[in-house]
Amino acid sequence: MEKRPSHNLPEEELALIASYLSGEMPPDQLDAFERRLSEEPGFRSKVAEVKALLIGIREANLEEQLDAYHAEIGQSKERATVGRRLIPYRVGWVAASVALLVLAGIWWIWFSTPSSERLYHAYFVPDVGLPVEMGSADTLRYLFYDGMISYKEGAYNDALKKWHSVAKASGTTDTLQYYMGIAYMELGDMDRAKEQLMEVAGDRNASYHKEATWYLALCYLHTGQRKNAVSLLERIAGDERAQELLKQLH
Repeated sequence: MEKRPSHNLPEEELALIASYLSGEMPPDQLDAFERRLSEEPGFRSKVAEVKALLIGIREANLEEQLDAYHAEIGQSKERATVGRRLIPYRVGWVAASVALLVLAGIWWIWFSTPSSERLYHAYFVPDVGLPVEMGSADTLRYLFYDGMISYKEGAYNDALKKWHSVAKASGTTDTLQYYMGIAYMELGDMDRAKEQLMEVAGDRNASYHKEATWYLALCYLHTGQRKNAVSLLERIAGDERAQELLKQLH
């Protein structure tokens, strides 16, 4: 069982995370924040939990239920009326910080009509990558996994350089195109990301067909092409993430 968080987020850190998730973090803070994300697994967990909470709150329409919710927190530690799909042990320290969102003036950001870019930042979580198998005598296989290490370290340009070498030498695969697409998304190059993901999303027999369709939809969302995003999401409407995002887009 994963260890239960034992502390609340300071108001300043919560405000910082919320500004990142809303896409409104100043450029001079963004590099340092993303470095911290790549280097601190515990911090990544905090960001993911805050994001999950905010999505849950939006779906629960807590503008009308906020007072009742606060009363519920005071009366019972065993029940939570917010974001019922959130994993229970995660709710504790984050839920206690909801009031800080109000105090920090960030509540409006998440309850105003969601823009495409804000929705993108709310739902985009990069694939964690494949387990790395090193020591292979196959040079190209070794280079692929060496690129996977770079990808996991957040060195996306380095990963892409290695993966392009693999593709040039042996041709592309759906796995290669899928991870190259996500690497381009991390770099903010949605056009190249689309090029890589489109083929995989278009092949129903591809190993990463559903995943590529999800990320391709997010690419279109990022560029403001909502109709294209909706069309792709409807192809994988059985996916829980797709269902949630479709509700936001309709």
